[in-house]
Amino acid sequence: MLTVATLARDRTQYERALWSAPADGSGSPTRLTRSAEGESGVAFTGSGDILLVSTRPDAAAEKDLEAA
Repeated sequence: MLTVATLARDRTQYERALWSAPADGSGSPTRLTRSAEGESGVAFTGSGDILLVSTRPDAAAEKDLEAA
């Protein structure tokens, strides 16, 4: 698991995404997240699940605001 930061189109900030890449160099890296704001605090559980903090907006909350 690694974080890749790329310069945003407007060149004022970096956009981060989580990628999975085989440690032995075999296979191809796979992008796991696609959030404009990025993710952080990545951790693995004992069973291999991935936990992370994302700053993606809450789509359900946005719908509630639109309905009000």
